[in-house]
Amino acid sequence: MDQNDPKTLMLSHKEILRQEFYSEFTKVEKSLKIASNIVMHLKDASTEAINLQFFLRAVEYFRTSPDHKHIIDSKTSFHVKMLIDVAEINSFELATRYLRNPSTFMSSWVQEYIFNALQVNINDQGTVLQNIYYICVRSKFNEMLVATRNAFTKIEAKYCKVNELWQKINSHLELTMIAPVMTIPTIGNEQIQVEKVCEEISSELNEARYYLTMRSNADLKKDLRREIEKVVEYFEKDLVGCKELCPFCGGPCDNTAGCTSHLTRCHRPQGISGQNWHWWNWKRKRGNELVVDLCTTSVADKKQQFKKSDVDNKWHKYHEYRTVYESWMIPPIVDTNTQLYWKWFMAKYNKEFADFHGCLEAEIPDSWKQITWEEAKQDLINLYKPRT
Repeated sequence: MDQNDPKTLMLSHKEILRQEFYSEFTKVEKSLKIASNIVMHLKDASTEAINLQFFLRAVEYFRTSPDHKHIIDSKTSFHVKMLIDVAEINSFELATRYLRNPSTFMSSWVQEYIFNALQVNINDQGTVLQNIYYICVRSKFNEMLVATRNAFTKIEAKYCKVNELWQKINSHLELTMIAPVMTIPTIGNEQIQVEKVCEEISSELNEARYYLTMRSNADLKKDLRREIEKVVEYFEKDLVGCKELCPFCGGPCDNTAGCTSHLTRCHRPQGISGQNWHWWNWKRKRGNELVVDLCTTSVADKKQQFKKSDVDNKWHKYHEYRTVYESWMIPPIVDTNTQLYWKWFMAKYNKEFADFHGCLEAEIPDSWKQITWEEAKQDLINLYKPRT
């Protein structure tokens, strides 16, 4: 038999070749396992970093998006948008939920607004929620891929221990990810072929990144619920703001939380909060009909009086209201062509308000009945336009 025949040579060296193949196969298998172990640790460490970046990017989205920035810019702008939506939904039940407890209603409205905005589809690119999440995933996984390449470059030797490679990767990531330098005790002292393991790490990271960027909106909505709630909480404090209500009409203070001096530009007819004429009031022939006077016109009247149980249940002149409500600033205004939104609202729901408060219907001025919805809406918008 020809000793130079390849088949003969292979058969004569069969055991040596088998051992070399097994050795090489074992190295490859070990490299795959080590790479998978490292990627598992990287993915675990990246989850918190991705979630934090999602929160920051979501806040930035609402702050800068042309569709939202003018609405969540301040409590007043958000309040105006909410009042317009409430009126256009055309539901008295919804309106009474707001009137009973404005701050609680506004909190739920902020939550609904944020959640709904994140569910809007962006052409064929998925929802806003998906797009923000995908950006975060790509950003963090790109950082991990760069860290892996840098580690390979910095380790000049062909072989090194696992912990040396892991520490090199972490040294690049610790400034950008919430990932402490961790050891991998079970394989930390294993000798590895650096190039092979880094190639496998990069391959698995690319595969994991692809999988995460294919996640459905339903899955993300469920898994990122806590992060979305953090976005809600971030905006809620400013958009709900001070929870104090006008003592006469129930309008919420326009200021931010923690203020000590309260005011609102949007006072209402006092009948909306249930104020009514007492049967002994000489101005009326019949008793307990809802009041149409606004707080601003009442405090401009030197004679008009009020009596409320939350102070001392005694009669006080409206223009001296600060003797009992010293933290409130209510400007005296006699102009009748103001607060068209709430005048329109009371004229529209006069009967419903009377039934709700257990009073007689208010005597709505004829001019209020002539106010159109477009006039009421525009007056509300103008009321909170920046003053130059």
